[in-house]
Amino acid sequence: MMRICHILLLLAVAFSSCSRASCLPDGTYTLELYSHGDLHGNFFTTLPKIASIVQQARDSVGEENVLFIDLGDHNHGSNSAYYFNHIYRYLQGEGHLYSRIANSLKYDAIVAGNHDIEAGFENFNKIKDELQMPYLAANVIDSATRTPYLHPYAILDKNGLKIAVIGFTTPSVELWLGPEKRGGLHFERIQNMADSLVKQVNEVEKPHFTILALHSGAGDGTVSDYENVASYLASNISGVDLILAAHDHLSSISYENGVYILNSGPYGAILNNAQIRVYVNDGKIVGKNVVPVAIHTADADPSQDFLNMFTEEIGEVDRFSNSPIGKTDRDIDPGKIFNSPCAYSNLLHFVQLQCTGADISFVSPTKSGNILKEGVVSWNDILQLYPFENILYKVRLKGSEIKKYLEESYSIFDDKGKTVGKPYKFDCAGGVIYEVTLSRPVGERVHIFSFTNGQKFDMDSTYSAAMVSYRANGGGGLLSKATGLESSQLGGICTGKYTDVRELLYRFFCSSVSLEETEGCAQWRLIK
Repeated sequence: MMRICHILLLLAVAFSSCSRASCLPDGTYTLELYSHGDLHGNFFTTLPKIASIVQQARDSVGEENVLFIDLGDHNHGSNSAYYFNHIYRYLQGEGHLYSRIANSLKYDAIVAGNHDIEAGFENFNKIKDELQMPYLAANVIDSATRTPYLHPYAILDKNGLKIAVIGFTTPSVELWLGPEKRGGLHFERIQNMADSLVKQVNEVEKPHFTILALHSGAGDGTVSDYENVASYLASNISGVDLILAAHDHLSSISYENGVYILNSGPYGAILNNAQIRVYVNDGKIVGKNVVPVAIHTADADPSQDFLNMFTEEIGEVDRFSNSPIGKTDRDIDPGKIFNSPCAYSNLLHFVQLQCTGADISFVSPTKSGNILKEGVVSWNDILQLYPFENILYKVRLKGSEIKKYLEESYSIFDDKGKTVGKPYKFDCAGGVIYEVTLSRPVGERVHIFSFTNGQKFDMDSTYSAAMVSYRANGGGGLLSKATGLESSQLGGICTGKYTDVRELLYRFFCSSVSLEETEGCAQWRLIK
């Protein structure tokens, strides 16, 4: 690990925008920092409001006194992101939509998020090459060369101050994305690198103010929570003046072990602002102060300059999003998936089983409230109903492992049916008939009667199961719990990889198949 950190430091020096600082003149130095994360493609809704707020600050105090940082998951999750990642065909030399947006807004640094890689490795690399500011994540390692794939940190010169911004992204990417999605990159645990890298940056670069910029949430503060590490880092490493967090979609401002942790939450609804003051006397820093504020962007006026710059792109997205592709004869409500078979789970099971020919299908919840109403269906409806960029996989499981998988899934409920676990760890099954008795202990709740075609279900037999790439690569831990395999070993039970799930939904609604024909794919019930 020390070898990687030394390489990081050698490569990162080239990204420093100023020479090693000498003594600062006495006085008080003030900077305004603005940060957001988890924008999820809201390029033309909340981002124009953020752009307006930041530009007003630059006009007021001067661009040299303003820091602007994006903490990742920017290029995923909206119609705009989907269209310009997967539908639009770029001309030779034409910049990706996100890199053009980021360059126009003059971010000082940007952190790569897990969904930015999930949007497609070709898109990710295109953006990486086109950004005019450092694209950060010290723990993203090229497996072939064992060198950093992105900038580990940036040194920024702001109003005479030397600011170090050290970036990391959640290492859980390796659990969620297969090698074909992440280009063979390795994601080192942040706790393995952060302390030594912070020390080396502070010793070699001698910044006046050091920021950790994380695409990782607060977490529980323990070393075992490697997905969300901000609280752990605040309590276990020194030499950091401010931590910026993201990824967990939880808006918060906390003060831990003498360091503020700022998390704006998702979709650009909140823009975090921190007024940074550095006090210098006799050529030495004698004090630092951070005053954080959460700015709600809803009431801000959008930047017309920004919107005018992308008028053509906004029109293209609108036309794409609202084009009718089919119809549905009933409402499809994903929120009903937890309590019984529903139109949403039946639809997903149907397209997954049809595509793969698998014996059984597993389906996860999506965003609550994204109800597809009866009537005409557009691309926008599909993207709202299923916002995830998941490839369909087929895996090999024994009957006993399928039961363990379901036992783990239904462990999110207590004996009254109340959700006490994390909803994203829930899957229901299609293709089999089963019941779940919640009054029984976890591990003894699920009884599988048979397949829906009447075939006997045998615990010792081997079956094929359709599931999305997130689950097949270990997301949520269900597959590892069922099989006893580490996430790195799960590729050994994969027997097929297919297309994007949203492509399957598109094909369904373009066809003459009705939702009535999907009924019966899921046959299970909860007994409380």
